[in-house]
Amino acid sequence: MGVSILQQGQIPTLELAPLNVDSMLIVSQKRAKDLRGAELFAHKRPVSVNLLQDGHRQKASDGRTLIRYAVKVPNAKGLNFFFDRFFLPEDSYITIYSLDNPETFIGPFGNENNSESKALPTMSIEGSTVLIELDLPFSLEEKAELHLGEVNAEFRAQPRESNPKTLPCTPNVVCLPQYSRESKAVVSLIVNGTVRGSGAMINNTAEDGRPILATASHVLLRSFFDIDKDYDHLAKTVVAYFSHQTTDCEGLIAPPVQQSIAGAKLLTIYEPGDMCLLELNQKPPIEYNAYLGGWNRTVSNPDGPFVCVHHPNGMPKRLCMTSKQVLKGWPPSLSYPYPIEPNLYYWWVKKWDLGVTMPGSSGSPLYDAEGYMIGFLTAGASECDSPFNDVYTGIGFNWDSRKKPSMPTMGQILDPTGSGVGKIAGRPLHKEAKEVNTWSNVIDNYKADILKSLSLYTNKINPRPKIVAERFRVPTSASSITLHGMTTTLHIPISLNKVPPVAVPYTIYRRMPSGDVEKILSGDVRLDDVISSNKQAIHTTEDVAARGSVEVFSSFTESIVLSSGDEILVAYQVDAIQSGITLLTAPIRGRENYLWTSSDATSWIEWPEAFRGITLCTRLSYTGDKLDYEDLPLDAKDYFRLRYTGGDLLVQFKENPSGEMFSKHTITLYTLLGQRMIQSESQSQSVTLNVGSFPPGIYIIHITDEKGNKHSKKILLDPK
Repeated sequence: MGVSILQQGQIPTLELAPLNVDSMLIVSQKRAKDLRGAELFAHKRPVSVNLLQDGHRQKASDGRTLIRYAVKVPNAKGLNFFFDRFFLPEDSYITIYSLDNPETFIGPFGNENNSESKALPTMSIEGSTVLIELDLPFSLEEKAELHLGEVNAEFRAQPRESNPKTLPCTPNVVCLPQYSRESKAVVSLIVNGTVRGSGAMINNTAEDGRPILATASHVLLRSFFDIDKDYDHLAKTVVAYFSHQTTDCEGLIAPPVQQSIAGAKLLTIYEPGDMCLLELNQKPPIEYNAYLGGWNRTVSNPDGPFVCVHHPNGMPKRLCMTSKQVLKGWPPSLSYPYPIEPNLYYWWVKKWDLGVTMPGSSGSPLYDAEGYMIGFLTAGASECDSPFNDVYTGIGFNWDSRKKPSMPTMGQILDPTGSGVGKIAGRPLHKEAKEVNTWSNVIDNYKADILKSLSLYTNKINPRPKIVAERFRVPTSASSITLHGMTTTLHIPISLNKVPPVAVPYTIYRRMPSGDVEKILSGDVRLDDVISSNKQAIHTTEDVAARGSVEVFSSFTESIVLSSGDEILVAYQVDAIQSGITLLTAPIRGRENYLWTSSDATSWIEWPEAFRGITLCTRLSYTGDKLDYEDLPLDAKDYFRLRYTGGDLLVQFKENPSGEMFSKHTITLYTLLGQRMIQSESQSQSVTLNVGSFPPGIYIIHITDEKGNKHSKKILLDPK
């Protein structure tokens, strides 16, 4: 791929001065104390490299040209780049490879990444040495532009995990599924290649799906005090990460980072109000599940409770909540950087009931009781042992604000129709295709400690299967759905000092009623720019427990349309997976078998009876009719049954065959965070709990009998 050429000295290499990681950490820690600004994680190195002139050129027999150039920054944990002149003609691509791990790459970027700004920022790539490769037709070389203007050397690795131990008082957003709609609007931001912040996609009254991004102006500027910067240039450097959240409440599975959009343009900004609106250069594709949040521009007493979804230190999404009324104003204990009355622009959260914010949370939205944004995080002092005093720039307070007369106001951008409305609801960005949902055979909101290695089972099957497939069947309740991509969960042993190249071949088959299969498409699950999620040792084959697990998103090359009753097989070539890497399994929704095996992708057999009860952790992204799962009977070994209808939760105990009086039971319902919602005692075969007033979400029901035996289950309470 070019590594050997580099080693032979044939590829020109820009080697910059080594990065002093310790001194940069000291600088960033000092900045973190200043009003909780955006988090500094990289050091900028201005450069000037014309890759078309300075790169190593190689012509191929097929009429194409490869141009390669290397960049090295000793001690850097990762690199990201800013091309200040970027234009690619059709059928031209740029890919950036890590030479510390040659199978890790970002890209390819093509002519779909061209923009009015003629610039391109990149996401981070792990390692201190990279190879930039341009692949284009020889006849189109003169039309291409590729000038490297900045190299950003990272002294902090990109955070992938969201272990609660990192911020124990602030839960992962998946732990409170009733806020899943609001969380879809929130994005993680990298600005200028050096700072991390948060932001949110926001709706407008034209309802046209325009990709408007709201954040705090100090996230764009990196500071409260350095104003009058080149705003247009900084907007070009923005990279927005979508769907960066864990699927397990413990946060031990690192979520995918493949869903990103590079580059934006400035719409308006106003520093005294810490307000900034951008427009992304590209509309996020449908599989990103982007959501445009609704807003409320009230300036007096919005209704709570209030929720903030954010990316502290760039981590996957966390959540804060307060039931207390937010105030208009600025905490006296926090300094204010501008010579203007702060009470004019801000909402003050005096105390959180749950969670806190951190550097990197800046720009994250504050939602009211209706799920409408009312502001974006400006500053704060909250910590786990002192959850006080966070401040949000208010949408209503900044409605008529702008930096200069030539800019539109926030109100003109968010209400382009001039409707004068005070609030509007959110919507999926791709409204015509409805909302993107997730289809999985795994039990809802599983805990990481139930995950097991697939090899634990395949090693016991003789002959060992070469291909393992997960079966999906469209329920009869759905008429049509369209698949756009999938997320695969892999495990990387912590014992590996270095993550090896990972590319797991997969194929999607349509399974006919006859049992024959028909290939739809194929690709590779590639582990790009991934860091293991936890540094604990793994002691046994079975002890994987998601302690080095990552999710990888794969976008399908074409959409797959399925109808009611259709079946597909998502097949992984497990014999091609690198040694030590494994797919993960989890318990299934019911007693049905979802796994099939094959040695040649032609003849398929069902997963052996001895190892039933599990499935792979594949999650399909789809649009169309919402899939409902049948109410499968509980296994006989279960101590009690649950049924939720019309706001009532029926708890029915296993029949007592001896005819004796039933044991006295204490039934308690908790939220996932441990808050007790209701408790009841019963000495009959069943008891009904009135839970109709509880917020939708996943709850835990604990039952203790008079002998002290304990039993528990999870249940989704959703009136819909």
